[in-house]
Amino acid sequence: MKSFLIAVALIVVSHCQTTLCREYESSESEFEELTEKLFRESAPNIFPYVKVNLQSSTSSWSRSDDAEQPLLNVDESVVYKVPTIAKLVALFDNYELDASDSEEVTPEEQIEEMEFIDAVLDTQVMQTAMNFLHKKGYIRSSRDAQFDLLRDIWFGMYPRTRGNIGSSGFEHVFLNEMKYGSPIGLHNWIYFHHKENVTGNVDYKGYMDSLLLGNKGQIVKYRFSFDGVTKPVNSMFIGTLPELDMALFTVCFEMNKTYCQISLDGNKLTIRTFPFNYHGKRMVGATYPVI
Repeated sequence: MKSFLIAVALIVVSHCQTTLCREYESSESEFEELTEKLFRESAPNIFPYVKVNLQSSTSSWSRSDDAEQPLLNVDESVVYKVPTIAKLVALFDNYELDASDSEEVTPEEQIEEMEFIDAVLDTQVMQTAMNFLHKKGYIRSSRDAQFDLLRDIWFGMYPRTRGNIGSSGFEHVFLNEMKYGSPIGLHNWIYFHHKENVTGNVDYKGYMDSLLLGNKGQIVKYRFSFDGVTKPVNSMFIGTLPELDMALFTVCFEMNKTYCQISLDGNKLTIRTFPFNYHGKRMVGATYPVI
């Protein structure tokens, strides 16, 4: 019996050296410690320059506009000077809104994508995330390997509808897409602000839940419409930097954590991740915070 148990243990250890079992290698406390460290290292703190106007609460089935005023008021003179935010904003006009339309990426747009990835990799937050993934055996330590990882899982293109290659994890999470006429994605507050206050596509309808992350950010679960079409439930970080969002999402995604338990400023919460598998490649389908 003893020899049988030893044999079973050896099989389990061997199996857990594969990618599919790596998510169990990190204890819950270790992972929460990592995410708290990422949150502490995120700088500068721009949340004081972002005013959140929640207004009235709402529900997913409401048909009324329960918030007459915009959700966000952003001091762009300060916020848009952050290098990663400036590079992110440059990508806003690079994508087709309809997920069924094939994307044609120009050389200029490719350069802007590369500049954004480089800017994110230059931050301490993303380096801490990459060092953690390297320590756990998910990635090599070289800058090229880190760049390729972010490019492949975030900017790799795939068909979300009708077979046309017109979507990516980055476009879905950090921007917005329309699928069969309805908005999907849009889990980034900077893009939300741009579409709400600059172009006027977004109309905030009210909130369902909210969580303050100390004095460095907030999570809001809310309802909104894009070009007059409602998305009944959505959620996003507010006031956080792109590198923090991408670092949290990337670590959860790479470790195959469908329900990723994290801790930010002592708050326990979940990041939901969905992979998209296309031609043997595993890319980000969607990911967002859950409260």
